[in-house]
Amino acid sequence: MFPRSLSFPSCRLLPVLMLGISLLALAPASRAETWTVALDGTGDFTDLQEAIDAAGSGDTIRVGPGIHEGPFWIETKSLVLRSIDGPAATILQGIPAPDRDSREPVVHFFYEEQGGSEISGFTIRDGESGIKCSSASPWIHDNVIVHNRGPIGSGVCCVFWSDAVIESNWIVGNRAIYNCCFPSRGGGIYADDSSPVVIRDNVVAFNQCRGQCLGGGISIHIGTVERNTVVGNDADGPAGGIELIGDELAVRANIVVGNRSHEFADGIMVQRDPVIECNDIWGNGSENYWGAGPGDGDFSEDPLLCGIPATEELSLEDPEAGVFALDAASPCLPGQHPDGADCGRIGARETGCGERRITAVPAPERAETALLV
Repeated sequence: MFPRSLSFPSCRLLPVLMLGISLLALAPASRAETWTVALDGTGDFTDLQEAIDAAGSGDTIRVGPGIHEGPFWIETKSLVLRSIDGPAATILQGIPAPDRDSREPVVHFFYEEQGGSEISGFTIRDGESGIKCSSASPWIHDNVIVHNRGPIGSGVCCVFWSDAVIESNWIVGNRAIYNCCFPSRGGGIYADDSSPVVIRDNVVAFNQCRGQCLGGGISIHIGTVERNTVVGNDADGPAGGIELIGDELAVRANIVVGNRSHEFADGIMVQRDPVIECNDIWGNGSENYWGAGPGDGDFSEDPLLCGIPATEELSLEDPEAGVFALDAASPCLPGQHPDGADCGRIGARETGCGERRITAVPAPERAETALLV
């Protein structure tokens, strides 16, 4: 027998209660909203940070053309940021020179409680990093990330359990610079030992590391590095092209060409035992590999990159115009592997040369003069 202190609804009220519970269960979740940022006042906001602050998790922010001055801070929530007119027209601007000592990342994803953030279609420039992920795992794709300066991961920096996907970006002309407290790493991309990022189909070119700096192009502990074109990066410490630090790494089908170290490991520096296969590692200073030999399906031949001769400035206004595409005779195209291995396409780009082909990779100093204006 139940104690008298416990009361239960009468049989007459039970149907009403059950109906209420059913209606609650069927009630739709709050719908994600789409906001527009337009500098001319025709959207919901003229200021991108105000739109970020007003939006809720799951919302999409469409950003119109122009220069949007940051930095931009996305904290706890998951948002989708997409440009309307693409990276040539839509610039997220950090703090340009000469005020570089006070810079922050242009875009900082901080403590993303739920997944689903995305950023695409922007030129992102003049920050400490172009994009920084701290305990956040956005999909970073189809951006031009250029002219950023900071101590670590000056293009993209992922730390504290950030499982980001970095895909189909142009990460060009960034510079990691020693700041007195720890060695600098990752002129283009850096990910720490808690962040198993995926780095896929990117052009990582002409980035630099200066001042006890490792990994001119990419420095990564764990994750996947696949089908990237890593060209003309430079470090005054080890690892001009790619620094592979940990064991839990898969490095497959990348072009690593024309990178330089001022110490050792011009192309790829291997510290432990990653999986390395199907890469074209060619023309990197005095040594293509350090710490390991070629992996299964690796080879060393001119990839026949095309689109610009060495003396011309790389155009970021129209990055689809054949820059770093593959000549039709390239050994990096499917079915043309010099040893017959089934590697698929190697590198970030398809064919598309026309009559123009790169016959040499610019030295980093020349690339800096051309690109970092």
